[in-house]
Amino acid sequence: MHSKLTLLFSFMFLSPSLLWVANAQANNDKHEPITSNVNEEATFVNLALANIDNGAPYPISTIILAQADTVPSSSVTEKVDAVTSQPTPPPPVHNFSANVTLISQYLYRGLTQSNGRPALQGGIDYNHTSGLYAGIWASSITWIRDSGGYPDASANIELDVYGGLKRSLNSYPDFSYDVGFLRYEYPGHYATGAIKPNTNEIYGALSWKWLTAKYSHSLGNTFGTGDAKGTNYIDLTAAIPVRDDLMLTLHAGRQKFKGQANPATSSNDSLFSYSDYRAELAKSFDNNWQVGIGASFTNAKDAGYLYGNINKNIGKNTGYIFVKKTF
Repeated sequence: MHSKLTLLFSFMFLSPSLLWVANAQANNDKHEPITSNVNEEATFVNLALANIDNGAPYPISTIILAQADTVPSSSVTEKVDAVTSQPTPPPPVHNFSANVTLISQYLYRGLTQSNGRPALQGGIDYNHTSGLYAGIWASSITWIRDSGGYPDASANIELDVYGGLKRSLNSYPDFSYDVGFLRYEYPGHYATGAIKPNTNEIYGALSWKWLTAKYSHSLGNTFGTGDAKGTNYIDLTAAIPVRDDLMLTLHAGRQKFKGQANPATSSNDSLFSYSDYRAELAKSFDNNWQVGIGASFTNAKDAGYLYGNINKNIGKNTGYIFVKKTF
């Protein structure tokens, strides 16, 4: 009995490497279940006592090394990595977002829709992981009243409803396509027989990284112009990330009208077709805020775009600033 106590005393106090190994074992296994540590330590002590009972056939150092080898450091590292390096969860199947914008003037394809005055805008979007999407967007406007062609019209809001499919190409992930339908609605009262400005378009776009080419095709009367089925708009837009929080957008487009609303006058093409160009710089801030400044240029003709009630060409060269919040 005395010899056993002597050996155990020596084992505990004269072999500091044992304590170091036990401490390292406890620290390395802190992500493991507690029962695992208890069982391994109990096995180690039992092995030491058995060694004493059997007349110490094995050196204590051999037992210590054997215990240390049972839990390789690489195994501990792998277990810790497995806990701390969890895979990123997949995006939600259904995603909703909303946005609100205050802009110094509403420009659409280079034409002012608010007579150079501020406009309030906002929308709600839905996106599915399959690429399907739908949304609704609205803005205050004045162009219907400004035009002089709708003397009794009460419309002062544009309401756009759209939906489509946008996906990347499997073999070429830098490329994506977008196809959809867009309805421009201008709710309000109009004189009997007036050609309402409501317009239906289908569109298709192909993008490479930050460069997008798009074609939009009108299905009938277009923004109040009759006999305009087939009117189209082709544009090229580059949204260039200058840095993470700064975006430069360069845009060029061509609005091409079809048909002839009034046989006694010039064709829709000669009156209403034009080109537009735009440059914009936008900066993003925390909490999904964005501010921007831009400039717009067109060659819209007075014959088609000099609005009588304001005596101004709504396609004149101009600029704008905006602030936007996304939720």
